[in-house]
This record gives sequence, structure tokens and C-alpha cells, in this order.
Amino acid sequence: MTVAVGMLSGLIVGLNWGLDWGVTLGPLMFALIGLTIGCLVAMAHGSVAHESRIVPAEQLRWSWTALRRDLPRWIGIGILVGVLGGAAFGLVLGVAIDVRPEVLSGPRSAGAAPPPAGSVTLLGSLAAGVVSGLVNGIGLGLMMGLTFGLLTGLDKRTGVSAMAPGQSVEASRRNAIVGGILGGCVFGLGYEVFYVQGTSLTGPLVHHVAHAIGLVGVYWPVAWANDIVVAALAGAIVAGLQRGGGAYLRHRALLWILVRRGLAPRDYVAFLEHASRLVLLRRRGHGYEFIHRMLLEYFADLPFDARRARSLGRGKPG
Repeated sequence: MTVAVGMLSGLIVGLNWGLDWGVTLGPLMFALIGLTIGCLVAMAHGSVAHESRIVPAEQLRWSWTALRRDLPRWIGIGILVGVLGGAAFGLVLGVAIDVRPEVLSGPRSAGAAPPPAGSVTLLGSLAAGVVSGLVNGIGLGLMMGLTFGLLTGLDKRTGVSAMAPGQSVEASRRNAIVGGILGGCVFGLGYEVFYVQGTSLTGPLVHHVAHAIGLVGVYWPVAWANDIVVAALAGAIVAGLQRGGGAYLRHRALLWILVRRGLAPRDYVAFLEHASRLVLLRRRGHGYEFIHRMLLEYFADLPFDARRARSLGRGKPG
């Protein structure tokens, strides 16, 4: 699930950036930037969205305690991801600058003038790329940390109310949609403030400082509408997964695998309810338990192949 989420996010963001660069700078830039951004986003989102176990989100409640506890951690994670990702992107950006120096100019770089002819060297390009990558990476990482750190105040809770079997999974799906919408709006707004208003206003100053310290330029992008939409979508994916979406998808994936292998019926709750009516199981909290200890021990002692045969209706009691 973590790999799938990372690949999906990386594909969306990589295609957006790659197509943007490819249309203006050619297919080489599309491949170079698209693959780099896609891989970085895939790894970052996959690691952020990872959950070690399935924990349903039955309720969402605002918690100042959770916010104070998790906000510093998320800011630290965001900055770390920004530094590492920015350094990697900066090296690739340096190569791109050496190949196409106009990367540092035009409307997508806060209106900067192109570098003078013959002033761009490989070493200078790498320096400009690494500085650009680190500055943008730290800024984006800080924004990501603040966004998802603030969203930790929207705490998910489990076991606080009586729910029928299976309802906690459906509650997780609903809460994931709510969390995803909120996360997408917050992250999209932050991206718009930083990469539209912020870079537009600070562009002349940033380029002046870059030239003052001896750089050929700095990549200081001004986002377009499609960038904001993609950023909001990426934020919504992560926030939704953290607010029950991960538990819902992993539960469904696990059930699908069990059904495909003949180890569980398609309607698992109905099967458990039927066993309860036969006085083989009984409800306990959100789950079920065997009433008869002997029956529990019988199934537990069966070899795996025999248990699978029983589930498919091909085995005979020994």
C-alpha cells in the first residue's frame, strides 16, 4: 500500500512538472525533471503515508494535545525531507541548467533575465542548482511539515463508541474523505501562498542576492494553476490516508487477497453473523470470539492446508 501511494503521487507530480518543462524546453527536460521529481515525491509520500498496522479512524476530533505533541516532529520531518530531496533535485537541476541555461529565466523563475552568453559553466550550473534545490526544498519541506503538523490536531480515535462489526471500516472511509478534503485545501493554500505570492514578491531580491554571491542565477519558480491543483491533490492523498484511508484500503486489500485465495468469504461480516446465530461465535466489543474452547483449539491446531481445504468446503473432519 505504501509503495502504491508513493507511485501514484510520484506519477501525478512527475507528469505535471515533466510536461511543464518538456513543453518549453524539450523532451530531454521532460524526462530529466519528470523522473527526478516523480521519484522524490514517491519516496517522500510513501514514507509519510506508511502505517505499521491497520488502525481504523472511527471518529475525528480536534485535539490540542495531539497538535502540541506532533507539530514539532512534523516540522522536523518536513525540513529533513526538504534538505535531502532538495539536494538530490539540485544536482539534477544543475545538469539541466548546464544544458538549458534558460531554466533560470522567464515567467517560471520570477521573471529573471537569462544568464549572459558564455557565463554558464558546469561547475557554476551545479552550484546554482544545488543552492536552488536546497532553498526550495527547505521551504517546501517546512510548508509540508507545518501543514501536516497542523492536521495532527484533527486526531483520529478508535474504540470510543459502540459500533457494529464492519462499521469502523466504513467510518474510516468517510473520515478519510473529510481529512483528505481538509488536507488538500490547507496544503494547496500553503502552496499558493509560498509559490505564487511569496516567490513573485521576493523574486527580484532573491535573484539580486544570487548574483551578489557569484551564482549564475537561482531557480525561483512561480506556480501556475495546474501546480496548485496537483499540490492540493498530493496533500489530500497523504492527509486522507492518515485519517482512515490507509486503514480502509489495507483492510479491503487484505480481504480481497483472502477471498482470492479461498481463505475467507466475500461478505466476511455476514459470515461471522451467521456463525454467531449458530452459537459458534459471539460478539465481543467490535469483534467476535469462539464460545467453545474446544472448537477454537481444533481450528488453531489444523495445518494450514487443511484449514484452507475446510474454507473451500473440500475437507472432511478428521
